Amino acid sequence: MSLSDHVVVLGGGLAGLACGLHLAEAGLEATVHEREARAGGKAVTDHVDGYHFDVTGHWLHLRDPTTEAMVRRLLGEGLMEVERSARILSHGRFTLYPFQANTHGLPPAVIKECLLGFFEALRRQEAGAPAPRDFHEHILLHFGEGIARHFMVPYNTKVWGVHPRDITAAWCSRFVPRPTLEEVVAGAVGCNAEGLGYNARFVYPKAGGIGRLAEALGAELGGRLHLDHGAKAVDWRARRVRFSDGDQAYGRLVSTLPLPRLVALLDEPPAPVREAAAKLRWTTVAYVNLGCDGPVNAGYHWVYVPEERFPFYRVGSYSNAVPHLAPPGKGSLYVEMSVPSPEVDWDAVLPPLRRGLVEAELIPSEDVIEVCDPRVIPMAYVVFDHACYEAREVILGFLAEQGIDSIGRYGRWTYCSMEDAMIDGRETAHRLAKAAA
Repeated sequence: MSLSDHVVVLGGGLAGLACGLHLAEAGLEATVHEREARAGGKAVTDHVDGYHFDVTGHWLHLRDPTTEAMVRRLLGEGLMEVERSARILSHGRFTLYPFQANTHGLPPAVIKECLLGFFEALRRQEAGAPAPRDFHEHILLHFGEGIARHFMVPYNTKVWGVHPRDITAAWCSRFVPRPTLEEVVAGAVGCNAEGLGYNARFVYPKAGGIGRLAEALGAELGGRLHLDHGAKAVDWRARRVRFSDGDQAYGRLVSTLPLPRLVALLDEPPAPVREAAAKLRWTTVAYVNLGCDGPVNAGYHWVYVPEERFPFYRVGSYSNAVPHLAPPGKGSLYVEMSVPSPEVDWDAVLPPLRRGLVEAELIPSEDVIEVCDPRVIPMAYVVFDHACYEAREVILGFLAEQGIDSIGRYGRWTYCSMEDAMIDGRETAHRLAKAAA
């Protein structure tokens, strides 16, 4: 590829914006095309009656020095640091996150079951238990029967919409903390371990919501960013993208679109690619933004809710984590549920949701709700079932052969953080720049 070859980036989420910015810094001719009227993908902020609502919790967990330097350069002094305050609600008690290392406060019989199960899991590991074939076996092997029954299985079933035995464990290595024996015992007797996991601390804009980050990236791109400009088709043979206002030739195509959507845009892809795309599965998440008069969520940033009697699996508070996201004296929530379809009957969903929040003591009464803003994420989480990885590799392999890089959380069809998406964009840009040089 020569420097004169144009790089087209499809999708103006964080991966696409970061990729476009680093391509421009490397001297490559590149444009970023976003179908929505604003950049950011899911890292955007909506403003409703004085409340700032992200697309559920979007907290920046920065561990890469280069990414952190870029974010701090873009937002300057406009960043704040927050220490996580998260809880599990089960058996009528709020216990520290993560559940597997913080059973203190649960009924004694539950603590006993969790501890004995964990000890048995350790014994099985030391005896050379076979590698787990699915996420359920992974849970049993590393946490034991008690922790599986009281949190891991019911919670993950609510999130993924399928039982953990129907998905693999390959996605979870970084995102599901595995405590030591000492940490589990300490957490059972009250010497709790609250800082476990990748998300113990995070940073966030001091004003305006997480959308400020995408706005800053977009401002850096300037005229290279084209909004309201979604691709209609990709002629991968001729290396052209069709937009509503004409075609754009490319030397290299970078896509951050969800993998099934990209395959659908390809002009007559090979049958194995179409068949592989048909095997990819995902969850749909319905969430409700709530603005409330007064304190919410028992003061916590987010609460995991494994029990089936509640319709939601997680209830987060924007304002408890970052007070400026709600007007003074107010509180704001995001309430998450997995649903079978983007077509949600809100008249049926909202009443039990409100009642559940009161029953869980996450709001004092339904009367405090003054803003109710229901929304849907049609493609929220990749379902890592047993067909996922093989199907994904078929598609990504074909795309790579055609000069198409599919990147980011949905482009790579993976599970990752906002920082991971920006790193992916940066590394892709550097690789393309190296090839051009």
